[in-house]
This record gives sequence, structure tokens and C-alpha cells, in this order.
Amino acid sequence: MEKSGACPRYRWFVLTAASVAIMSCYMNVVAYAPLLGQIAADLNIGMSLAMNLISVTYIVTALALLVSGFFCDKYGTKPALLFGLFLSVVPAMLVPLIGRSFYALLAVRLLQGIAPAFVLVAVGPITSFWFPAKEQGLASGLMMGSLSLGAAVGLLGAPGFAKIMGDWQGAIALLSILGWVGIVLVSLIRREPPVLSAGKGLSLPSTVQESLTVRKALLMPVTWAGALIFFFNAWGFHALYALVPAYLSATPPMGIGLTAVVSGKLSLALTVVGIFAVLAGGVVLDRVFKGNFRIVMAIGFLVTSVFSYLILLPAVFQSPTFLVLSLLLAGWGIPFMGSSTIAFCVSTYPVTMVGRMLGWLGGIGTFGGAVGVFMGNVAIARTGAFNLAIEMISLTALAGFCLSLMLRRRSTVLLPSKSNVLSIQ
Repeated sequence: MEKSGACPRYRWFVLTAASVAIMSCYMNVVAYAPLLGQIAADLNIGMSLAMNLISVTYIVTALALLVSGFFCDKYGTKPALLFGLFLSVVPAMLVPLIGRSFYALLAVRLLQGIAPAFVLVAVGPITSFWFPAKEQGLASGLMMGSLSLGAAVGLLGAPGFAKIMGDWQGAIALLSILGWVGIVLVSLIRREPPVLSAGKGLSLPSTVQESLTVRKALLMPVTWAGALIFFFNAWGFHALYALVPAYLSATPPMGIGLTAVVSGKLSLALTVVGIFAVLAGGVVLDRVFKGNFRIVMAIGFLVTSVFSYLILLPAVFQSPTFLVLSLLLAGWGIPFMGSSTIAFCVSTYPVTMVGRMLGWLGGIGTFGGAVGVFMGNVAIARTGAFNLAIEMISLTALAGFCLSLMLRRRSTVLLPSKSNVLSIQ
């Protein structure tokens, strides 16, 4: 056991295990998207019905996030990670056995939709208990970056494995291997809770934090400001990835009419750039702004707001250089603030309720993503073009920018007592 106050060296192993868990769960969630055509044909269903396999998962994740934080705070991060992993990989292994039943596959998707909620809420407690303040941005950035990496691997790996195996069901089962690796890694995490300062209380005085309950926290203006920030963040994240690829390939005047190959490459770049943006945001949070999450949030929102709007301008989309640059920066902004959303929770609430508040705010945010995509689809249907849908992305990001600047930052440190140390077991 390391001496009191020391940062345990095995914190990087804990981070690796959590990152693999997050990557695996999100990989299994998005792997179905590029396979929907094959799934619809194989199950003899329409594409609109097959799309429910995607939409229902995000709805379930949003609902599960509202309760998964309570599980994490009560039982610890290790059980939360294991529970999420089992809900992700066991159903995936059963896919080749369910035959051609749409409803059985829908049940699999419901279970897999719960999984990300339990692994994601562990990010806050792990960041708080295992890492010193100067490394918390990097730590949360690596874990949040694994989310985007898992999504990218799922989008690329699922059709590749399906082509090699000649069967989409086998491909889904094969992708679950990473989840079993995650189960092994998480199982090897030590049971002893690390002896660390519990993170900075930047938004509230420590005397307020120590007496804070979940009920009181939900009534605080800063909580509702945070909920809106999570909401606008998810709106931009999901709407960009759902609507921009279609905008690139849609024929004018609905879109800009790029070929399928070009729009596919640009869409992949839009997704992959988010992986690096999350890591960069964590480093900038630690090294440049010294934990001042509101500035990093504001930068991320502003970058997405400006450059998502610019891709609508003829002067931009008619120039390949300007279009690529604007797309990369639009996709950079929202993920760049990923670590800062975790820092907001870690810095605002006592460590004994970080999981619950992160889950609640994350649930609100996930609903924001669903609302963003839905409102975008409504705008496209009514106007016959993508302009209004993408303008809404820019406007909500601008609202997030203004809201971020309104947050306050105080440098008050909340130290853990024996009674409030969150166990990793």
C-alpha cells in the first residue's frame, strides 16, 4: 500500500481497464449502424423498422444514465464497470443463436443500450479518486476518447468482419471479444481504495459540499446550468454525426452533392478527429487553464458554432480546402470539451455523489442528442434542405458558449474523510 497522500502507480492500469470497458460498450452499440441494410434484408423487414435497432438503444442509454450513477456510488466503480460489460458482451455472443427474430434482436439491443450508462458514470469517480488534480483532465480525456475510438472501430470493423465471415451475426459476436478482455482487466483491479484528495470543489464552498444531498443538488441553479450544457453538447455531438454526412451527399439544393466516396471519407474524418480533440481538451484543461473547465467548454462550443455554420456557405463548400478545414473544426469543438464536462461534475459535487450527478446530467444530455437529431429531421422534412437543421446545431452551440461563461470557478478543495471514501471494489 502506498503511503498516505501518494498517487498510486497502478492508477494507469485502472484507467486502461475503464477505457477498454468504455470502448467495448460503445463499439457494440454502433456496430449495427453500417449493417442495417444486411440486417433488414436478412430479417425481411423494412429499413424504417430496422432503424429502431439504433434509436431504441440511445433512448435506453439515456434512461439508464438516470439510475446508473446511484449504482456506481453505492457499490463502487468496479461493479459498475463489470455490470456494464456483461450487459454488452453476453447479448452480443447470443446474436448468432437468435435466428431471424427481429424481436429477439431488439431485446439484445435493449440490454446493450443499458451497458454504456454503467461504464460511463465510472469516469467521474475514477478521475476523482485515482488521479491528482494536475492529471484529471488527461485521465478523463483518455477515458472519454475511448468512447469515440470505440465508435470508430465499430463503424469500420463491423462491415469488415461481416464481409470476411459472410454473416453479420458472426461479426457482432466477434466484436464482443474486446469486452471479455475488459472484464478480465477490470476484475484485476485492486480492492483497496486509493488514498487521494477527492478532487477540487471549484464551484461551491466545501462547507456547502459536505452537507449537500442529491435532492439539494438538483435544486441548485448550477445543476440546471450544467444540465443545459450537457444537453447542448449532446445535441451538437449527435446531430453533427447524424446529419452532416447526409448533407454532404444529398443533391443540391438539399445538400452539396458530393460523391458517396468523398462524403464517406469526410464523414470518417469528422468522427475520427473527435478522438484527438478529447485528448487535446484534457491536456489543455490541465496544462493551460489549470482546471478552469468553463473556458475549455466555451472554446469548444464556440468552435463548433462557427464552423458548423460555415459549411452552409457556398464560398466554403465550393472550396475543398475550406470545406475540409471547416468540417474538421466543427467536429473538433464539441469533443474538445468532453473532459471539461467531467471536470464540472468532479469540481461541483462531493465525491460520494459524483457518479449520481454525472449519470443524471449525462442522461439529460443523451436526451438532448435524441432531440437534436429529431428536430433536425423535422426541419429537413419541412424545408426540403439541411440548412435549418445545421443552423440549429450552430445556435445551440452558441447558447452553450454563453452559458459556459456564466459558470463560476472557485478554488476550494474538498478532502475525503473515512466515511465518504468511494470504494473501487
